[in-house]
Amino acid sequence: MEEIDFELRDYQQDASQNIDKIFETRKYAGATMPTGAGKSFLAIQQILQGGGNKYKDTSIDGVINPNEMFYIAPTNEILVQIKRHIARYVLKLDVNNMEYQDLQKAVTKAFPRLSFMCYQTLVSDLKNEKIGDMEPSLVILDEAHRSGAKTWEPAVERFLFNTSKNDELKVLAISATPERDADGRNMLDEWASKFGYSEEEIRNNAHLGVDMTLTQAVNKGIVLEPDVIHFDAVLGKSDEYKHLVEMYQKASNGTKLQSDLRKSLDTINNDILKIPDFDKLTEQEQEEKINEQMLVTFAEAVKEGKLNPNGKYIQFIPHRNQDIDIFEFMKKKESIVRNLLGDDFDSTFSYLTSQQNDLTNSINLTEFSNSATNPEVENPKVKVILASDKLNEGVHADGISGSFMGRNISEGNKNNKRAQAIMFLQQVGRCIHGVSKDGNDIRPVIFDIQGNFYKQNRNNPNREEFSEIDLFKLTSTQKEFLKIYNKSLLKLPEKTMITDKVPRMFYIMDVLVKYGFKPNNETITEKTSLESLLKEEPLVHHEKEIIEQLEDEGLYTPKKKYNIGKIFYESKKSFWNGIKFFGNYDFSDLKEYGIIDTETNEGIKELQQYEKKHYIDAETGFIQLGVTSEFVGINIYTGNEIGLDGRDANGDFPGRFDDDGYDIDGYNKNGFNKEGKHRITGTIHDEKGFMENGINILTGKNVDMLGYNIKNIKPEYEQNENGENILVGGWDTKGLWHLVNEKGEFTGPVDKYREVENKAGKIIKIDVHGFYSNKKKNYLNNDAEVDKNGFYKTGECMYPDLDDPKRDRYGYDIDGFDRFGFNRFGIHRDTHIDRFPSDIETNKSKRFRASYSDLAKSVTIRLEEMSADRKKQILNLGRDGKFHYITKDEKEVLRNYSTSNFNKDGVNCITEEITDIYGFTILDFNPGTIKNKFGFTPKEIPKVVAQKKPRELYKKQRDGVERNILGTDKFGRTMKREKHPSLEITAKYINDYMKEGKPLEKVIEEIAISNKMLVDDAKTYLKTCINQAVTLYRICPELSKECRDTVQVFHSCDSEKVEEFMRKCPSLKNYLKADVKKYMEEFENIKKQQQEIKGLTDEKRRQESMERQGRAVKSKMKNITDIPGFDEK
Repeated sequence: MEEIDFELRDYQQDASQNIDKIFETRKYAGATMPTGAGKSFLAIQQILQGGGNKYKDTSIDGVINPNEMFYIAPTNEILVQIKRHIARYVLKLDVNNMEYQDLQKAVTKAFPRLSFMCYQTLVSDLKNEKIGDMEPSLVILDEAHRSGAKTWEPAVERFLFNTSKNDELKVLAISATPERDADGRNMLDEWASKFGYSEEEIRNNAHLGVDMTLTQAVNKGIVLEPDVIHFDAVLGKSDEYKHLVEMYQKASNGTKLQSDLRKSLDTINNDILKIPDFDKLTEQEQEEKINEQMLVTFAEAVKEGKLNPNGKYIQFIPHRNQDIDIFEFMKKKESIVRNLLGDDFDSTFSYLTSQQNDLTNSINLTEFSNSATNPEVENPKVKVILASDKLNEGVHADGISGSFMGRNISEGNKNNKRAQAIMFLQQVGRCIHGVSKDGNDIRPVIFDIQGNFYKQNRNNPNREEFSEIDLFKLTSTQKEFLKIYNKSLLKLPEKTMITDKVPRMFYIMDVLVKYGFKPNNETITEKTSLESLLKEEPLVHHEKEIIEQLEDEGLYTPKKKYNIGKIFYESKKSFWNGIKFFGNYDFSDLKEYGIIDTETNEGIKELQQYEKKHYIDAETGFIQLGVTSEFVGINIYTGNEIGLDGRDANGDFPGRFDDDGYDIDGYNKNGFNKEGKHRITGTIHDEKGFMENGINILTGKNVDMLGYNIKNIKPEYEQNENGENILVGGWDTKGLWHLVNEKGEFTGPVDKYREVENKAGKIIKIDVHGFYSNKKKNYLNNDAEVDKNGFYKTGECMYPDLDDPKRDRYGYDIDGFDRFGFNRFGIHRDTHIDRFPSDIETNKSKRFRASYSDLAKSVTIRLEEMSADRKKQILNLGRDGKFHYITKDEKEVLRNYSTSNFNKDGVNCITEEITDIYGFTILDFNPGTIKNKFGFTPKEIPKVVAQKKPRELYKKQRDGVERNILGTDKFGRTMKREKHPSLEITAKYINDYMKEGKPLEKVIEEIAISNKMLVDDAKTYLKTCINQAVTLYRICPELSKECRDTVQVFHSCDSEKVEEFMRKCPSLKNYLKADVKKYMEEFENIKKQQQEIKGLTDEKRRQESMERQGRAVKSKMKNITDIPGFDEK
């Protein structure tokens, strides 16, 4: 029985003991160590002893730790690696000669309850309830900075604090780069805070067992610093070279400036790029020349022994366009390295990609890791594995020989230096080895074919990780390149564009900041010169040293005074004016250089001026306008997309939405779940009528009743030369202008004004009402002083309301809304529909536009002015708000609704409007002489139709056709010769819901969509239609066969659904009972007449007629009594 022999190095042992010490009193600990220093060994040590396990009493042949534990990482490749480490260093297995499946079995045997899981798998398993209550003793979060991803953080938090039921749980978070590239959050600190560490404890690293930087690890001899091959030709693609070319092209012909810039370009082309006249070549020719020069550089590196002919290398590749096949893409990128290797080296290539399953990736990685690298073998072969993200972090293939940096660290992170730095460190980390005990290590070699080391070392001159080792310093060639560029900036004239001045100022700021200087509105005034700054604290003690460095880097000459203050404040104004050039910089740089000053009183005063212009949200600190689009949505206090309260500009917490765009409750950013139901309304649309697909149910378009889309932006279109309407932007509800990006999507707000080209071809700016930005005239109204509705720019009206100068004579303001917030069409300013906001006018929240009409106002006023006695007299409405009725047996009955179905406020319970299904109000029933639009009075409502003559139910209209109280002819057709809509809606309800069993909710949704109404309104509309249709079924003798068939379907339906139908018609049962009574009387009368003439031969015809009449009456009566559940008593 072989005992466990797992040995840590001294520095690892110290870190492990520190973690154990933390776990004595706390549940959480973190560890930061660079790649190659052995973070995974700290994790393995915790796996061995997790749950208080006495692993030294066990054997490598059996179960080593039976306790439940979880190892969570971002990729399956990392999980494969930790399994290899366990097998190799704990189980003492020869992993280089093991199949992946055997590796898996061996680890599972030793640690049967150790679960390996990706963060995304955790999300899926929690969502699908595959993980129940658990009691893990240990959870390890590897590459813990990734645990802060928007989809993963809530899942990890839920798992640690809700799913896991073990009070003795210990959590270890490890990472080489704990900061997230997206927002700069240090996830080791974040988890510490969630586990109860105080801010002071976190500042003092009380939660960390070890906090080691790469620089410290190199200087202590813990890890081996890799060698780097720089391809200087790629400097021709750098921002500095492009800027130099741009300055040369802008310089006037024949000037000394142009001559000097030409000399600078020629020097770089000939001496650094080694490509004469490089800037004069086409883009394709430049690419070809760079590739040629790269081959020369690579050949020199091979001569120097920098390439292991039997080595194994990682090739980092960029992300692909999703339209391109991944394997074709990787094959194309593979050719870059194949071309470098040429015919001199045999090679093999394998891939790691999410488009392959985990098993294939695991096998590829295992075979790559297991491959030998001895250069002395008979048939050496260069092994290359390609990946974009899957090898960026965590995975550390054994015995790696080096890498080809084929992915530009600026990809997707052009102005985010933090993100660039993290990606850079992760890629470099794949080639960093721990120093072996015997010291016989071969330095890995990084072939930097993208120039990433230049970008990173240029971008971060003051960052601690990049300041003390040669790996992170510019080469002599790169320094010379920058010096030539900087000296060119010195030659620019005083009145040059700000975009040409800023680079030099920022480079100088880099140097000054290194010596403790803090640029802001108090340390720099508009009259401040560089020379004066060097005479003040803290720079005065380093004046000579600073000047020497600036001169050496080509940033300064004593011959010309440098007015840094003037350029500083000019840069600030340019930034807030939206100069796109600033999008090349990271926002943290702009804060560090003082362009954004949130620290000093003067800086805050400056920002307050931009708050007044709506450039900044004063409450949250998020940038809204003015700046170039890269910075819209950035918070001025935190420097990222997250505010001080932990929310983004939309008010959402990071991680609220998963990869599919849904939060923990299953709703997306627009508030819809996967079934298309909205969080607030519970229906297929939001409060303004927008459905999940962005179409508004009320308009059938992608805009609402006020013309705004689901993002509250009103699209603006312009016609192109072909007469096509092209989307150019849109106004939001705050009157701010939004542009449209290449995808046709609206960007964040950019200004209070939009740019338009006037008839003279000049670009002007106008606001949402058409007024010029710089004068009081209205562009859209032929430069008049008022807009087309007679309003001045100040909002006052030319012909105002007597009580309010900012309203017209009809009571509407410049935006077209009255004092209640409604426009001329009855649509509310805030709700964008025909009703009041529920949170402002709760009692009116479900009132339709009709309830806000002149008729509604009239009825409301008359009811309010009516005395209590008068209400009792004509409405039977008591002081208690109840309707009082006396039954036949002289008992008083109190009802919430009148016999005509109105409440005390005059709202009908069926239509939920001020009028009933016939168009009558509550006040029309007494004296009952008011006529509806078809000439009928309330007294003529067909409560009983039995024994009624057609002339009693129909009246001739203007079109010469006899029509009933609902305006249809005897066939149920309206004046437009169309079937009355109530018949269609009721037939749909009977056939789809009552007969076929389609969910009522679905039926109502379909009614809402087809009739362009809100779902709640559709419910009311359905009830109205059913009551109208019932009336038409009773009074239209010539309804179509389709309608008669619907009646037959109704009679065959389940009694419960029939009863439900009847409940929607409050008075129907009484009407039908009255009809049956009349039919019975009529039938008895017919029978009596038949008896009287029975046997009389001369009355045979009359007798046959009587029989037909009797059958007809009996049939009508049967149609009613056959209704399931109908009780005629």
